[in-house]
Amino acid sequence: MKYLRAAVILTLVSLLAGICFQLAVAQQPPSQSSETVAKPKKKDAPAAADADEPNAASIAVLENLGMQRSGREVTEGRPLLLFELRYPRS
Repeated sequence: MKYLRAAVILTLVSLLAGICFQLAVAQQPPSQSSETVAKPKKKDAPAAADADEPNAASIAVLENLGMQRSGREVTEGRPLLLFELRYPRS
C-alpha cells in the first residue's frame, strides 16, 4: 500500500511538472526581428540586409557598415529598404 501511494504521488507530480512546462513554453513571446542579414552562399555573392524604412538607427548602422541601398519594397504592409554589400574580387 505504501508503494502504491508513492507511485501515485510520483505520477501526479510528473504530470503536473509536464503541464507547467508546456504552459511556460506557450507563454514565451514569438521572436520578431525587423532586420535580417544573410550570409553569402557563394564566395562573390553579396551580403544582403533589410531595414524598416522609418527605423533611422538601423539604416545608419547598415550604412556605417559600408552597405549600399539596393532597393525598396513593401512586405506585409511594412516599407523596407534593401541593402547589399558586394565583396571585391581577389
